[in-house]
Amino acid sequence: MVQLPPELIEVICEHIRDKPTLKFCSLAASVLRRPCQKRLFQLLKILILRDTGSHWISEESATRLQSAPHLARYVRQLRIQFSPMGPWRRARVSWMRVLARILAQLTATQEVCLVAFGDWDQRDRHGDPIQVLLAWLTRQPPGSIRRVIVEGPENVPMRDFQILLSVASSAYFRSLRVEAGPVVTADDGLGGNSLHVLNTPLSPTVVDLLLHPQLGCYTKSLRTLSIHLTTRDLLISLVALCCATANHLESLHFNEWIPDVNLSVYQDVHPQLSLPKYLPNLTHLSVRVDKDLRQQTFKPAWLLPRLIVNLLPSSVSPALRLIDIHVSMSIEGHQLQEFFGLPFASFMETLDDALVKSNTIETVHWIFCDTSLTGWRPAQFLAMLDAFSRAVESALPKTWSKGLLFFSREEFEVDPLLR
Repeated sequence: MVQLPPELIEVICEHIRDKPTLKFCSLAASVLRRPCQKRLFQLLKILILRDTGSHWISEESATRLQSAPHLARYVRQLRIQFSPMGPWRRARVSWMRVLARILAQLTATQEVCLVAFGDWDQRDRHGDPIQVLLAWLTRQPPGSIRRVIVEGPENVPMRDFQILLSVASSAYFRSLRVEAGPVVTADDGLGGNSLHVLNTPLSPTVVDLLLHPQLGCYTKSLRTLSIHLTTRDLLISLVALCCATANHLESLHFNEWIPDVNLSVYQDVHPQLSLPKYLPNLTHLSVRVDKDLRQQTFKPAWLLPRLIVNLLPSSVSPALRLIDIHVSMSIEGHQLQEFFGLPFASFMETLDDALVKSNTIETVHWIFCDTSLTGWRPAQFLAMLDAFSRAVESALPKTWSKGLLFFSREEFEVDPLLR
């Protein structure tokens, strides 16, 4: 193994999924130590326990980084989570003694996640750990933080919200509520960043604020937007944001899967729900629908025939190349031939015609998402995927003959920062 190139050893270690194996491999040979340590310390999790008037934190991470400073440069992802006080208070110390030591050693971090359900203000007699984190974020070199994730907090002040918008090109705000307040201008050191990727599940107030002209600087170069259908208000606001940023959007995701959230999507089309008439730079379109064999339509029934089909013409999306259609189902393999029956003939024919009329579409990728609780063997998975593929091919004959159809099965992998 010593004679293998380092790049190949890195690839081998990337395929090791569990931490115990990575730990054993890092001790087995010196050539494995560095690539295994990179995997082991890629994600640093910090748990801050809340108690009446105080916060407590473990010293383990700070002690480890202090004893082996080279590990800090492997930390690419940082997750800080606030949690109620547990039964292990004696093993904890005040957060002020530890958090600053940890942050000072992180020089290569690219993604930051903050989970803090409840009020945004977390100050105790030592200060506010969230403000310490924000101050650290603002000191990072421009472009070094690529993604920021914030989940759960309420009553976020406008200035702090603008800091979160300004530190990274990709933002994921889940269940975030922002207080209305004066907007900080670029003269005050904020507003210079422009978001490229925006995902706002369960956060309608965030989208409403971004539609404000004074905050338009953050979305002036938006390239990827996720349009969630979980509530009517959020859906309408996201469509409005889509229209406001249509000239530079490159990727649209409809009804994207939200980890650990089981919410019904908005089923009825609002009269004011209308997508842009022209998306000059849109190259990728992704949509997720559900299918139950007991029903005669996809869910939501309006998404594919009334919205997605209208985005396919070259006059609307002249740069569109790739379409991903995720279909979530929980069915037995022998039932798949019934997936596209006569009740779908009219709609599927319309979709078939729209796909082949486009001069730019190169790939229509159907992704089978099995949500069954039953454990399937690999051979059964392949049989299900094959039946699913044949059903789609027969329903879209023109698209199939043009060589545009591709199929795969989705493997759900939760983002480690969102766990």
